[in-house]
Amino acid sequence: FLMMRSFDRESGLEDTSVQQLTRKIAFFISERRVISIHRVELEFLDPVVAKASRGEFPRSLQELIHQLILSVIKTYELPIDRLQDTYDEFEQQV
Repeated sequence: FLMMRSFDRESGLEDTSVQQLTRKIAFFISERRVISIHRVELEFLDPVVAKASRGEFPRSLQELIHQLILSVIKTYELPIDRLQDTYDEFEQQV
């Protein structure tokens, strides 16, 4: 069992709590399957599912899990970029 949180692109700029900024996703992992449970459609999972459906990967269950974890982590690129822009603007003002 693996529980993760992905960044919610629909969260507002005024949102500050983990619950407001992220979405939970649970993975139940067995020897031959991975089942994900989440409340809303998580678009970042679509490319992983599409590649797996076409047989492009996984060569192993571990590779599939690795790709799923990477896709969750990549959801944080947008807020990191936003924070970097804000920091750069602040630095210029100082």
